[in-house]
Amino acid sequence: MKPYDRLINILDAFIDTVEGSIDDSFRVRGIQTAMLLERATASGSGIRISELARHSEAPLENVRRHIQAQVELGNLRSSPDPQDDRSSLIFVTEQGSQLYDTLELVRRLGSLEGDTAAQDFEGEPPYDEIIAILLSFMEGYPGGMKVQGVKRELLIQRATDEGQGLTVSDLARLTDTPLETVRRHVQNAIEQGELRLLEDPDDERKTRVVHADPGRESQRAETVNDHLSRVDWTRFHSGERGEGEAL
Repeated sequence: MKPYDRLINILDAFIDTVEGSIDDSFRVRGIQTAMLLERATASGSGIRISELARHSEAPLENVRRHIQAQVELGNLRSSPDPQDDRSSLIFVTEQGSQLYDTLELVRRLGSLEGDTAAQDFEGEPPYDEIIAILLSFMEGYPGGMKVQGVKRELLIQRATDEGQGLTVSDLARLTDTPLETVRRHVQNAIEQGELRLLEDPDDERKTRVVHADPGRESQRAETVNDHLSRVDWTRFHSGERGEGEAL
């Protein structure tokens, strides 16, 4: 599988199996926070809001507001911290767990590595590895970006390398994003010198988008792939194997 295809398929696994995030906007950091919450809930320990803020590198008050909103919606619950009566521990509720089909996500990610046994995954999801994957994308594409936004950049880069570029309508269709939203993003990126337009060889009335600095974008993808190489993908193959056991 080509590097860009692999990265796009990984993002599609998250897009298809994670219906929302802690801020309900498909941000990579939001999904990371959701996985931290699920891991803490599965272990029975819960997690403090301050710890969530530290991991997500988000302002404490922003995280506090998001958590409170999810508590009010019934997706999270708050419980007194037995070790600190000034703090609370946050857990995912049964209703909230339905937002994240984590086992299906594990099966999808395991299957990308060519292991059909991943389809029968059972046991506790490898939360640490899922979080490591998200951190890999954050390293290459820093900031509070959305999953679809990272996918858009990778789609443009793949098309740029192929010498073809992509039309705005194709970008909107492939990322399942409103056409006007993609059009605004592309226009802003062109004005900032990040993208440029090519004539569409198939239709003289249209143009195609390519990256203005393909080398920089290739480096971004290489950074993500480098970090992904450190993920223990064997943990996605069976919920019953212990860490470090041979396949």
